[in-house]
Amino acid sequence: MISTHLETFRYFNFHVHKPSESNEGSVFFIQSYDINSQMQMVDGNSFFSIGMHPWFLKSEMIHENLAKIRAFSNHPNFLAIGEVGFDPLKSPSFELQETCFKLQADLAEEIKKPLIIHCVKSYSILLELKKKINPKMPWIVHGFRNSSKLANQLMSKGIFLSFGVSLFWEKHLQDLICTMPLNAFLIETDDSKETIDKLTSFVCKLRNITLEEFLLNQRTIYAQFFVY
Repeated sequence: MISTHLETFRYFNFHVHKPSESNEGSVFFIQSYDINSQMQMVDGNSFFSIGMHPWFLKSEMIHENLAKIRAFSNHPNFLAIGEVGFDPLKSPSFELQETCFKLQADLAEEIKKPLIIHCVKSYSILLELKKKINPKMPWIVHGFRNSSKLANQLMSKGIFLSFGVSLFWEKHLQDLICTMPLNAFLIETDDSKETIDKLTSFVCKLRNITLEEFLLNQRTIYAQFFVY
């Protein structure tokens, strides 16, 4: 739960690993940590998400790490569980990835936190689990770079999308974001050195809207997700 006023922030960065904003004081950002490799780095002074990233899963640590995530549940700056998800191109078995996803999705429902999803070539299983789990908390795919057809399929099932700096050069994403409702997507810099003010300005130019109009819709989404 956010205890501060969203209107005090000028920009919103949904997912970031290493904040490097020159205008950091005016940026609402959610820093992402992996519970396996980065728990000791958690800075409780800024908003953060934490989860078992599919790249770094350890089967013998699953339940211990789940308990560690749960232990953060009452921290005022702990906003979401993630990254969680699927990547068949990485070494942990897909079975283990699915098990960890389900456990974290269930935990998100238990402690009432949104789920930040990393998904590579696994959208069919994601949609299947969305139907099976039927979550009340938001699911957000971060760094979406796929087709408009898949985007519409995900959105039709209540899954939100966040776009990163690939918007600068991927024309199909530019076309896609121009067709979406302003209150239906988020933006992020992830591990890029680009700043969120530059990405925000680019989106406003694509949509031919003012910064104020865009920020109003971003605040609406953040209030929906993180203020209970």
